[in-house]
Amino acid sequence: MNARDADRAVSSAAHAPSRANATAPRAFLGLSHSPLIGLNPVAPEVGAALQAAIADARARVRAFDPELVVIAGPDHYHGFFNELMPPFCLGTQATAVGDWDTPAGALWDGLDTPPLVPLFMNAVAPPGIPRIGRCLALGQAIGRFLDALPRRTLLIGSGGLSHEPPVPTLDHPDPAVRERITVRSDPDPASFGARKQRVMAHGMALAAGDARHKPLNPAWDARWLDALESGRLTDLLALDEDAITREAGLSAHESKTWLIARAATGAATCEFRHYQAIPEYVAGFGVMFARSTA
Repeated sequence: MNARDADRAVSSAAHAPSRANATAPRAFLGLSHSPLIGLNPVAPEVGAALQAAIADARARVRAFDPELVVIAGPDHYHGFFNELMPPFCLGTQATAVGDWDTPAGALWDGLDTPPLVPLFMNAVAPPGIPRIGRCLALGQAIGRFLDALPRRTLLIGSGGLSHEPPVPTLDHPDPAVRERITVRSDPDPASFGARKQRVMAHGMALAAGDARHKPLNPAWDARWLDALESGRLTDLLALDEDAITREAGLSAHESKTWLIARAATGAATCEFRHYQAIPEYVAGFGVMFARSTA
């Protein structure tokens, strides 16, 4: 299938009816992420509330007991670079690179964990960031595929909400930076260490109210979460793509991973929703869990 045929398939999916008579239940988990958790200090009550929300979501996932996991997320210039940057890439397996003090290796690996299907979404490299309508259509298409698959499926959207960490683009004035995000390479420890310190400093400056950094936007985040909780996903089509960057930050496009996963879930009831604006983590941090009702 060439790119034109793929676009036609996605376009057709956007106008097709939603799923019906699903053979197995589905669940949706939307979860923000931040590499700064555990690195930048936050008030004890802030950290406690966030960890409690994550623990609640973890318990709900375990109770759902998925037989298959589909996770949509960005990779922040670790797997894809501007020399080859597709809007989406559906993988056959996922491997953690082990950055930011996290373990490297296969994700959810083991005999007691379900198989995982990784879906990469370009969320940081314009102009190839996919539009809201295309993300909605892709999620609906995944949902129709799952209609014929008799497995309890957990669909995860990882990323968002409002935030703009110092992730470079091709507009960066330094040729070396543009080269780093264009050509595939493994970062050396010294350069990664410098980036790590830069992101940590960004978070603390944001928490201190530094006007040079784009603030979080809880109102924008609430609008996004409201649409996903209610299931009125087409409400998001009214959002202007440029306004996402302008109002919520360049990396707020990661929120579209939630949209893909939520659209694939179909009709669902939200069981849990949590939100905190945490500037130290450069994150409008959201957690949402919903179960299918059809």
